[in-house]
Amino acid sequence: MKKTYWYLLAVMLLSACGSSSSEATSSLENPSSGTSTSIDDPLITTAAELAAIANDLDGDYELGADIALEEDWTPIGFLGAPFTGTLNGNDFKITGLSFDTENLVYDIEQTIDGEVTINEAYEYIGLFGVNEGTITDLVLEDASIIGPLAEYDGETVISDSKIYVGSLVGKNYGSLVNVKATGVINVTATVSGLKVGGLVGMSEGGDIYNAESSVDINAASGNKVVAGGIIGEVEGADTDLDMFKATGDVTAVMNGSEAIEEQAYAGGVLGLMQGGTLNDAYASGAISSTISGAKPAYAGGLIAAYDASDFDMAVQDVYASGTVSATSSTETKVYAGGVLGRYEDKEAGHVVSLTNALSSSEVTGSTLSGTKAYVNALIGLCDVTGSTIANSYYAGTAMMLSGKSNGTGVYGTATDMNTITVADMGWNADCWFIDSGVVTLALPIE
Repeated sequence: MKKTYWYLLAVMLLSACGSSSSEATSSLENPSSGTSTSIDDPLITTAAELAAIANDLDGDYELGADIALEEDWTPIGFLGAPFTGTLNGNDFKITGLSFDTENLVYDIEQTIDGEVTINEAYEYIGLFGVNEGTITDLVLEDASIIGPLAEYDGETVISDSKIYVGSLVGKNYGSLVNVKATGVINVTATVSGLKVGGLVGMSEGGDIYNAESSVDINAASGNKVVAGGIIGEVEGADTDLDMFKATGDVTAVMNGSEAIEEQAYAGGVLGLMQGGTLNDAYASGAISSTISGAKPAYAGGLIAAYDASDFDMAVQDVYASGTVSATSSTETKVYAGGVLGRYEDKEAGHVVSLTNALSSSEVTGSTLSGTKAYVNALIGLCDVTGSTIANSYYAGTAMMLSGKSNGTGVYGTATDMNTITVADMGWNADCWFIDSGVVTLALPIE
């Protein structure tokens, strides 16, 4: 999507938030304190007023000051009652976000077929649990999501549960514009599938523009683990992602041997991409994916895996520079790439492309016997029929074991970081810079 369109969209969103906020009147009840907060102009300046959004999920709000959270946070919105309003952060900071991770309430889907049975359980962890609205110009500083995650409903273990973790949003269906986060996410689960992102656990549809994360992530589970520096997992043909910058380290560990789904995904920006577009993205963190089960580990400097089974996808104008590692303690396969771990299409027919990609990542991979490792400087493995890899380069190195490739041993073209230019890459010179081999992506609104 064109930069000018997104910039105008951001301006319009900010304008819409401001005008609606000045006209609305809300009377909200803070669920944690039980007190009522009357807001003639919903300009939020306290933690209690912020929490009270949960009682009017379709309202229009603005921050009027920096807010320090001094108690464990209860996420705003969940499946069935998402946030559908607007929040304009006005570039103010929310600091001290933390959670009592062992006691957050599940959202239980029940099937009534003669009797009530537990079907699946979901948990959404973030400032917002589930978002279908619009959040703009918001900064989260020193967010801390640490500890074991709840996996029980009363005394019942939920073996087919899914947990979505992000500092800003657990699961997103809406729009996020000009959002940033710093902090740490260190979470563990026993039987649940985890989707963890520095900003968003999972985004299904929706648009995200100008997103920055310096959140270090360590996610471990006995089931499927998907972790990304900004978003854990992306799904949907209509998902548009533009101007992403991630500098945090990302580690994903799958430590179960009999899990329902055993994969581990770790990506500098995205853990797993299943549809949509990503334009202008930068990642510099150390990426590690480790598995002890029977299914693969995926690691990518930018994206761990690119799965075109259901939707077309396009990634353009991207750079990754961190170390990348995929490790298995069994005979299962591992995929590691400087930009992408694996580029696949389980059901051929979708159009996928990678254009103007550059990696200076150092890439390694290992398995128990030293075989079945697909390791390359740009892409670990590409097995998409009709895929396009255009104008893409690598300057890093890869410890290549039994990597399958396009016949030349690697994907892309070798280059020298000291000589390649922005013009060579086809990048936008207004936001990309290369100086003596150092690449910078300057986000449009700092």
